[in-house]
Amino acid sequence: MIFGYSPDWQNYLLLSKYAGKNIPTEDIIACRKPGMSFIFGNHKFYGISRVPTLNTDDIFKEGYKYFLIPTGKLIYRLPQSMLKAIITGKTGNAKTDKLKSFLLFETDSNMNISQIKSYEITKEAFSNRFTELSIISPDYLRDKLKENNVKYVIIANLRRDPKKKTKYTINTVKRYTSYISIKYPSFLSKVYEVGKDEKATLYKLNYN
Repeated sequence: MIFGYSPDWQNYLLLSKYAGKNIPTEDIIACRKPGMSFIFGNHKFYGISRVPTLNTDDIFKEGYKYFLIPTGKLIYRLPQSMLKAIITGKTGNAKTDKLKSFLLFETDSNMNISQIKSYEITKEAFSNRFTELSIISPDYLRDKLKENNVKYVIIANLRRDPKKKTKYTINTVKRYTSYISIKYPSFLSKVYEVGKDEKATLYKLNYN
């Protein structure tokens, strides 16, 4: 059935077939190409075609304090439960500035914030800071999967250029789950893998 497909697709389709045979019928499986997965797996698949972003109004709430900290520059390790969103944007000249990454933390407590006080930011200051802005909420992405009864996910290395293998792949599902894993490191548990190169991997999702 997989004759004529490139190796990346062969691995993806074989894994879809495996998942269809071995995952309980009531458990939904997320993937990048649900139509093709259904043909080979005869199972319920949930398609992930993009990573949803939110607006500033969706993030900031009254009565909470927020801290915008550059990725990799935490003064001390903040509780992961405080992570509200992953931010990317330009903070200077839109034509010359590069996209930068930040972590936005939220708290409604009176915790000792002396070490991170300089990173505190208001909604108004946040809105005025960026010339380009992308806001991704790990909880929003996670909740979307949970609401749709998604219990497993297939992460594959499907080629961006179908005619040849390059370093570029269709990485939407990988990015989607990686954002969740920033806040929930144990979110993915490997179940099964197909291929030594251009692999396709099945993961179970841990919501607890």
